[in-house]
Amino acid sequence: MVTFGILGAIRAWRDGVEVELGPPQQRALLGLLLAEAGQPVGTETITDMLWGDDPPPTATNLIHRYVSGLRRILEPDLPARTNGKVLQRQVGGYRIVVEVDSLDLASFRLLREKAGRHVEGGDHAAAVEAYVAALRLWRGPCAADVRTVVRVPLAITAADHEYLAAAQEAAQFALRWNLGHECLGEVRRAAAFDPLNESIQACLVRLLAATGRRAEALAAYRDTRRRLSDELGIEPGHDLQEAQRHVLQEDVPADEVRPAEPPDPGSHTAQGPHTAQGPHTDPGVRSGTDEGTHATAATARPSARLAQLPADLPVFVGRRTELAEASLLLADLERGGGMTVIAVDGMPGVGKTALAVHLAHSFASRFPDGQLYVNLRGFDPDGRTVNPAGALAGFLQALGVPAKDLPAELDDRAALYRSVLARRRVLVVIDNARDAAQVRPLLPGSATCLAIVTSRDRLTGLSVTHGARPMRVPLFELAQAREYLIRRLDRATAVAAPAVLDEIAERCGRLPLALAVVAARAAHDVDLPLTAVVAELREAEGSLDAFAGADAATNARAVFSWSYRALEPGVARLFRLLALHPGSHVTLPATASLLGVSVREARGSLAALAQAHLASEAAAGEYTCHDLLRAYAAELSAEHDSAADRDQARHRLLDHYLHTAAAAAGHYSVSRPPIALPRPRPGVCVTELTTPEQASAWLDSRYRLLLDLVTSVAPDSRFDPHVWQLTWALNQFLYGRGLWHEQLALSRTALAAAQRLGDPVALGHMHSVLARALANLGQLGEAGDHMQQALDLFTDTVDDDTRAEQHRTFSWVLEQQGRYEVALTHAEQALRLLESAGNPARRAMALNAVGWYHALLGQHQPALRYCRQALALLEEVGDQRSQADVWDSIGYAHHHSGEPAAAVEAYQRAVRVWRQVGVRYAEADTLVRLGEAYRAAGDDTAAVAAWRQALTLLKELDHPDVASVQSLLHVG
Repeated sequence: MVTFGILGAIRAWRDGVEVELGPPQQRALLGLLLAEAGQPVGTETITDMLWGDDPPPTATNLIHRYVSGLRRILEPDLPARTNGKVLQRQVGGYRIVVEVDSLDLASFRLLREKAGRHVEGGDHAAAVEAYVAALRLWRGPCAADVRTVVRVPLAITAADHEYLAAAQEAAQFALRWNLGHECLGEVRRAAAFDPLNESIQACLVRLLAATGRRAEALAAYRDTRRRLSDELGIEPGHDLQEAQRHVLQEDVPADEVRPAEPPDPGSHTAQGPHTAQGPHTDPGVRSGTDEGTHATAATARPSARLAQLPADLPVFVGRRTELAEASLLLADLERGGGMTVIAVDGMPGVGKTALAVHLAHSFASRFPDGQLYVNLRGFDPDGRTVNPAGALAGFLQALGVPAKDLPAELDDRAALYRSVLARRRVLVVIDNARDAAQVRPLLPGSATCLAIVTSRDRLTGLSVTHGARPMRVPLFELAQAREYLIRRLDRATAVAAPAVLDEIAERCGRLPLALAVVAARAAHDVDLPLTAVVAELREAEGSLDAFAGADAATNARAVFSWSYRALEPGVARLFRLLALHPGSHVTLPATASLLGVSVREARGSLAALAQAHLASEAAAGEYTCHDLLRAYAAELSAEHDSAADRDQARHRLLDHYLHTAAAAAGHYSVSRPPIALPRPRPGVCVTELTTPEQASAWLDSRYRLLLDLVTSVAPDSRFDPHVWQLTWALNQFLYGRGLWHEQLALSRTALAAAQRLGDPVALGHMHSVLARALANLGQLGEAGDHMQQALDLFTDTVDDDTRAEQHRTFSWVLEQQGRYEVALTHAEQALRLLESAGNPARRAMALNAVGWYHALLGQHQPALRYCRQALALLEEVGDQRSQADVWDSIGYAHHHSGEPAAAVEAYQRAVRVWRQVGVRYAEADTLVRLGEAYRAAGDDTAAVAAWRQALTLLKELDHPDVASVQSLLHVG
């Protein structure tokens, strides 16, 4: 049985039955999905793992094949092309869903957390027992079975680092309480796994000595020293040297975990890569001070052990990726990678300080000279920002430098600070920094120190000057938010209401600050049921009223305001006006239109918002703003922006989307005549779309936003023109995607807007759009009435192209009613109106309509004649999408004239195009007919395959034709 180290196999497979997991890539995919169990894994991540920067052209198909293979193993009875319960299709990827107790990695993490709770509760034996149980679940390197992949994802390698971290925790705790015998075996195994990891080797040396194996301990030290020298060319670092000294000096207690003070300046102890030279010999230390100051630097000792960290959160949850990333950085530091700075950033209220403090507590034992902490108050509203000179004064005095010896100048203080730390292992936490300039003087210069910095600002300057490693703190995942609430609330009540917890989490935007405020409110009022908390959140939707904590630090408005007040005026205006945008994602052209500025200016303002973490860049040229930040922006806009300014911004935004959507509609369906639009207002930026593919992609990514936009402005009659024109622009796209319920609701809203305007052209178009939406959903009588009204309104108000389009649309409605003769009459009327028109694509579609109705009436030769004329015109203009319509008609005519082989070929051409352009209902409709043609040709297997594909599409569309296709399969 193939396993993935600590990831393990699904325990249902442990009954002795061997399971063949297929090719290495398939096994690697399973490993990645298990490592991220419960979380979606994007196809980009999978592709990067399997093929790196050089994926094959068939990468997507290969991933589908591997997924199908895994589904056959995980759920052997699952029907083909069905989304499984275990391995589920997600937007842009996949996720695996398994019970917590069926996955080794999940069980390992739960046991490690359990050990931590026993430690806090003082139950020492139970803590070590839980640690050992967790460590025994590890079966070897997690990436052992994914060697064939190009890049092993962090989600897999991070599990090994979690394992090593747990082994070190177990060893340190066992040493402290004289329980080394209980975990020695597991620590041996961990040390054997990573023989060059000095921290785990030091733990093993100490444990061997503490359990009476002094000779083995010294041998383990010698073996590690030899490996380090042979393979890395370095000497053991501070931790390992101190472990050896503990073994050699009998007067040092064997269970002492922390190393002693560094060697005296006059000592002749060998200097390894982890032991910096003293300040007198380090050419990189700036002097700027006299001999007395140097003496202070060399001899300064704090009167008590430095332990300035704030208390760790008792309910810290999640952040596994960030913790694993930090462990990797610390490993680099311990292997001589130089002074490490971790720059933690993120939006207000996301939990940056909580993560930094938790990391610091986790790493504290590895910095025996203590921990320094300062809150720089970089965004405090009262302006009490801590200047670097003041922070250095506090640090230096804590390090034992008398106040009278502090240099007056900032640079001199910074030089002395670096000198004092040059030979020590100190962890420094610099919290709530405003910018990189405030931080730089506070960074140690020693390779033995670690600095963790938090800021709402992206401290990119520190990455440039100090090699700082950025760590972005994201929102909680839903599972993390749920776990956070469970641990903050009455556990039994919370666990019993998972759906309620999920709604609370989503209404809090999965923002830790908001979750904390709501949890505190619920925990304080023990008689308040969670359903009542949800009701309060629903009532407060769109505002921050539900997130007003008792003090400024827990009040969402106050916390957000600290970042807002730091913005430049133009950037602050953008933040406020973003509240007018209907979706959380906004592009550069939309932003430029909202502000009435150039794209270049908009890019600068958005970048400034992202720098302050009041927005974030979701993709190139696309930014997103958290819902609670948008609610705060709306409050600010109502307070600071005039009604006229807001209306003008909203008009420009609507113009941007209307003109871009109309251009996209023109590419999406070139045979449809455009409508006349007014010129966009000054300051509007229209997104340039030059190909049908670009148009289709833009509509795919924006149609939900456009639906929300129309809904939001529909009650205001001033925006009635935008409402009906946007509805017209979206009509063909919504039809092609099978979004008919959305099309119907939008059409009714737009017809009401057109009626208020009293414009016959607007009314005619909206009656026609509504007719098509009604016919799609089987409401044929009402559809015919609206179509007749559209024709009546268009008699004298529009050009021949538009009237021809309405006749063609009416013929389609009549076809749904089964009135083929009348439908042919309207199709012929459309063709007559276009005989002298210059647009070949529209004339081609009229020819196809005439041919189609001839075919439905059994007149197959005239049908083929008209359709071939249409095809020639479309090939001439290169309209591939419309060619699919014609190939479908040709296939039908061939099939019903007794030529099934020709029909199959024509239908296949049509299906390929429908699939390529994403017109799902048309693809399903053609697949049904393709199946019938296959059956007529005697290929029942191919017929069933085509019908199954059609059935899958129709189920996704919730279309009434599902029953008829199921009957075809049943009969087959």
